[in-house]
Amino acid sequence: MQLTRWTVINRDFEEGSRLSKKQWYELIEKQVVPGKNLDGVPYIDAARFAGTTTFTPPPEAGGVDSLDLLG
Repeated sequence: MQLTRWTVINRDFEEGSRLSKKQWYELIEKQVVPGKNLDGVPYIDAARFAGTTTFTPPPEAGGVDSLDLLG
């Protein structure tokens, strides 16, 4: 895992579409973006972030089980 400070990752975004520190922090907390929040500072797993095209939170526990999928 290569952790990169959120401000460095933000440089890859256009000026008007950069996320705030709070937004990065929340995305990491919700496990939408791979990374760690260390002492209130968001750090993004740069390698996994670069290789991901769709960001969705993990499924909630107790959601759909295999029998539900079978109908």
